[in-house]
Amino acid sequence: MVKEIKARSALNRLKRKVPYAWDLNIYRGCAHNCHYCYAMYSHEYLNMGDFFGDVFAKVNIALLLDRELSSPSWKGEVINIGGVTDSYQSAEEELGIMRQVLKVMLKHRNPIIISTKSDLILRDLDLLGELSKYTYVNIAATIITMDEEIREIYRMGGADKGYKEKLYRIVNRLRESYGLSSSYTAPQKKKLGKENADILSNAKPPHINTTHYKTGVSRDIA
Repeated sequence: MVKEIKARSALNRLKRKVPYAWDLNIYRGCAHNCHYCYAMYSHEYLNMGDFFGDVFAKVNIALLLDRELSSPSWKGEVINIGGVTDSYQSAEEELGIMRQVLKVMLKHRNPIIISTKSDLILRDLDLLGELSKYTYVNIAATIITMDEEIREIYRMGGADKGYKEKLYRIVNRLRESYGLSSSYTAPQKKKLGKENADILSNAKPPHINTTHYKTGVSRDIA
């Protein structure tokens, strides 16, 4: 279920840079239903129900963002979009809030980082490409595994059948169109196998980061 809400602010200042200091989340909750997600407990903290089943869309966030980026105190720092939820989950296809946000980012030429599991991001290639002419744009396509059985265990809505093809389409289209992309492999109990590594090598993402998630804690292993 998706419920539309009004946010009080767009940007959230983090306690430390990681390597960014600002976070923006268009949605609360995520329909991807990734079983390893470190953010699933945020709904409990806010007493907002089921993180995977109850998704809240911040329909006024683009307006708030424009106001905040227009402030004389704003320094043009990198903004991470979707730190605790995927901005391109299923609700986005109908609501189009992310596209509104990207138009604001382009207006202010503000640097951004985006991580996603969805090929819906390809809808916004025009805005992402235009923004990359003026500032830093980092887009990470998330990988957990290329093994169908393991995929079923770890995640449901975030990686349906045909996930591998979607992933390669994201990486290759971004790279071919604008030279944008990276691949983020998480969670991984083992390093990518030879077959997966060969495929990713052919896709040639400029950066691959492998992270192992365990009880909400992550550490680089490659």
